Amino acid sequence: LVFGTGLLARAIQSAHSAVHLVPHKECDIRNASDVAYQIDHHKPDRVINAAAYTGVDLAERQQALCFSINAEGPEIIAKVCRHKAVPLVHISTDYVFGGLGFAPFIESSTPGPVNIYGWSKLHGEAFARGENSDVSILRVAGLYSATTGEGIFQRSVELARRGNIAVVPHTFCPTAVEDVARAALISKPGLWHFAGTPASRMEIARRIVSSLGIERTIMLVHTLPGLAPRPENSILNSAAFALSHSMFVARPFEEGITQVMR
Repeated sequence: LVFGTGLLARAIQSAHSAVHLVPHKECDIRNASDVAYQIDHHKPDRVINAAAYTGVDLAERQQALCFSINAEGPEIIAKVCRHKAVPLVHISTDYVFGGLGFAPFIESSTPGPVNIYGWSKLHGEAFARGENSDVSILRVAGLYSATTGEGIFQRSVELARRGNIAVVPHTFCPTAVEDVARAALISKPGLWHFAGTPASRMEIARRIVSSLGIERTIMLVHTLPGLAPRPENSILNSAAFALSHSMFVARPFEEGITQVMR
């Protein structure tokens, strides 16, 4: 049973024929009765929470709504799953970090979000673990579909086609939703990082412009008007997940962007 109908939720459904997606109109994850009804009705052997408020920039102006969905929602799902003895996988984000430099973060690294979205997701992790010690929390990053092209690369393509591009100094690990879907279906209890290999927003922009065969100026700026701050470094080290899950890893950034741009 998957809460959510976004890019990742649809990828999970594509990866497993028995997956049922629960849209917001059928269940408000902030309502325990709604969540309990869905679990009682579908009787799943695993629940995956892929529902989230993902508007990183808008979250700065909608803090209460962002926290209610990203923090209170996971807490309620975790509590209901504990009472009904159903395993839970909760999807989190690399934005719980806000470091400098290029050193990858491991699961025990100290978080330090730089925006409201990151803080809301960090609280969601803590609330879920507080209610359910057996929860699996999967931190992922920069999602894109290698099949449909949707996600972070698609947005960069749209910007490149409009004109010159401004990017912030942010290095992270773009990750194919097809790989995250499989990881969510096999993830064991605990806190895990699962992501592709690192790339900067500058490198992504350069590769996209080159693939499109167009000339564009790519400018590095530290802030963009109207946008929430981004961490300079949110690189996730995914070695622990691989070691505990039959060496399953996400495809490298280079392979993924080639698949999207072909």
